[in-house]
This record gives sequence, structure tokens and C-alpha cells, in this order.
Amino acid sequence: MRSCRPPITPKNKNREFSTTCILKSKVIKQYIERRGMAAEQQDLPEQIACKAQPLGISFHPSLNLLSAGLVDGSVELHNYGSSTKHRIKALHPGASSRSTNFLSDDKLLSAGSDGSIHILDTNSMKAQLSFSKAHESPINRTFAIHQKNLIASGDDEGVVKLWDVRSGSSCVASFENAQSDFISGFACNDDGSTLLSSSGDCTLCAFDLRAATTQNTGDHSDSMGQSNSLFRRSDDQEDELLSVVVIKNGKKVVCGTQEGILCVWSWGTWGDQGHRMKGHPQSIDALLKVDEDTIITGSSDGLLRVVQLMPDKLLGVIGDHEGFPCEELRWSHDRRMIGSISHDEIVRLWDVSFLIDDEDEDEDVMETENEISNMVTQNVRKTNIDVGVDSDDEWEDVDDDNNDMNSDSSDEDSDEDSFDKNPKKNVRKFMSENERFFQDL
Repeated sequence: MRSCRPPITPKNKNREFSTTCILKSKVIKQYIERRGMAAEQQDLPEQIACKAQPLGISFHPSLNLLSAGLVDGSVELHNYGSSTKHRIKALHPGASSRSTNFLSDDKLLSAGSDGSIHILDTNSMKAQLSFSKAHESPINRTFAIHQKNLIASGDDEGVVKLWDVRSGSSCVASFENAQSDFISGFACNDDGSTLLSSSGDCTLCAFDLRAATTQNTGDHSDSMGQSNSLFRRSDDQEDELLSVVVIKNGKKVVCGTQEGILCVWSWGTWGDQGHRMKGHPQSIDALLKVDEDTIITGSSDGLLRVVQLMPDKLLGVIGDHEGFPCEELRWSHDRRMIGSISHDEIVRLWDVSFLIDDEDEDEDVMETENEISNMVTQNVRKTNIDVGVDSDDEWEDVDDDNNDMNSDSSDEDSDEDSFDKNPKKNVRKFMSENERFFQDL
């Protein structure tokens, strides 16, 4: 098999990189197929029944505890390890609890369609802090920025606000006109310096949190809602952006759209998207990051798909809502389960332990990558010999010969004569294009 591979040349070096990604994708796909059947045999809850339709869910950061904000305005806490639950009634009377987030081990946030935000003590089940009129419009999404101890909230009119839960004061920043339609999702970079928001007005916004939190509280947008020094807004994408996630070590931002396309931005270039992946038949309402190259998508057709981006590839399907749309996806604290909600009263739990990098899987992937790396190295050396490029080993031999010349005067005179006659032969070549491309493999 190896002898049939063509030598690595500038024409097929990209093919070699593509082959690496394809083989890794095949390995991951085999994991999904193999472990997907085994997951059914594990003793894990498959679903949690709520009193009413859940609109938002969140997992506890260290316990088998899940919170669900319901359409009747209450919040339920479910211990999916012991099947016990606790219900907090009338948290948003006459409204719905649209978004919940565990801020810490003992703090739970709930935001409702009445524009209020409540922070609860999970031990006493009582409100520690409340903002009854946090937003004038119904709140659609909240997001915890743990690096800055901040909370971001976005409403149906596109208003984004930042809150400091430590001080217990009013919001520290408000962006009234950055976007003009409902906020569908939030994300941020690793150091928490930039907040991203996707919106139904077909734009993506990037907010500078360092500058926003150091200025006085108030509207940080001008009257026309144009970009200023505190935020940057993308061009109109002519397609609603329904979800957002950051991948590729902070270099790429992915948004799911109403048309079922994954749009990719390069970090810092917010004007327009630079890459698109098609393939979803309906809207992509939820995104969840697996690693820097892989995400899970929740679509209106009810399927949960594992997708690799750049290079683009569908790796498999891990769940099905049986025709109902998937509205939200969340990781459990140990990242072995995913919770999802739809238009019924069920929180579905999916075993995705096969996506965790355990030792056996790492050995398989590393073995494949090492085999490819060895083949690349052998082919690079073979190509260098064919085209007459001196290898590093040959240069080491030259250095050894030079050392021998210093110890033998007669040999030195002979080599000097040879150097004068053939100067090009003794001049060291720069690294070839192939060597530069594969030097990290």
C-alpha cells in the first residue's frame, strides 16, 4: 500500500493534508457508530419529564443537577442521578422563564419574558438578587462570562446588557441599538475580553468588554446603531443568525442560520463571513463546541449532528427529536452527556461519552497520525533524493568531513581545490517547499 503512494510534490502536498483529515474523520465516525450502540446499554437516564414545556436548561458545574426554565414561569431542579426534583413556583408570575444558567455551585440565574432577572441560592431556593425591570422587552438569552464575573443578557429587541453579580448593582453596560432584532445566542473568547452575539436581524456583533465595563453605564451605540469603538457589527447576511460558537483556538466564529448554512468568520474580520458549509436541510437553532475542529448542531428537523469544519465533513448523527426542532444544547458537568429541549415537556439526555478523548481513542488516533507522519517523512526524503536535494544527514556528513580536513593538511588542500572547482556543490541549500510544509508533522 505504501509503495503505491505517489511521492510528495508541490502538486499533491495539499492532498496529503486532506488525507490526514479524512482518515481522522473516519476514526471519529467509527467511534460514533461503535459507541452509539453501546450507549443504549448504559445505565443513564434518557429523558427528564417537566411539569410544563422547558424553554431553557443548564447543568450544574460539578453535580448531576439540571435546571429547567418552564413556560409557566417556574424553574425546576432535577437530580438526574437520583430522579429527584425541586420546583420553584411563581418566579416569573404571568410570564415564562426563558433562560437559566448556573453561575457557580450555589447560584442559579433565571431570566424571563417579563424582562426580569433573578439569581437564586440553590441551597435555600430563595432569590439572592433580583432585577425586576432588567429589560423593557422579553429576555431571550443569557450568558455567563466567568472570566469577568459578568452576565450578558439579550432581549427580543436586540438590546444587550452586562451585569456584575458581585456588586449587586444595576447593569454595568448597555447596548441599546447595536442590533435590531432578537438576540439568539452568545459566545466569548477564552480570556473573556470580547463578547459575541448573534441576532435575528442577520448580523453578528463583537463587543469590547474591557472598554465597555470601564466606561459609565449607559447606551454605547449611536442613534443609527452603527459600529463604534466598543463594538463591531457585521454586514447584513440576509439570513437570520440563530446560534454562535468560537472554534479553531479562537481564530474562527461559526453561526447557524435560518437557511441551514454554517457561516464562518475569521476572528477580527467582522464585516463579512469567509466560509460557508451547506448540508442542513432546515435551520440550525443550536450549536455546541466539541473541540477546536468539531461542533454539534441542533436543527429544526430534530437531528443532532456531529460536524467537522475546515475541512468540512458530517461525522454522524447522535440523536433525533422525532420531527420536533432542537431549540437548545448543553453539556453536562463531566461532558459525557448532552441535554437538549424541543417543543414538548421533555429534556432529552444523550450519552456522548464516545466524544471524550479517553486513552484507547487517543491511541487509535495517534497511531493513525504517526503512520501518516512516517509515510510523509519517507516520501519527502525519497522526493529529495529524486530531485537531487541534499538531506540533513548528508550535511552532517559534510560537517564531519570538514572536521577531518582540519586534522589532515593534505586532505584539506585537496578539499580546497575541490571547493574552488565546484562551489555550488558545497553551498548549503535552503529548505525545500516540501520540507517547510511538513516540518511540523
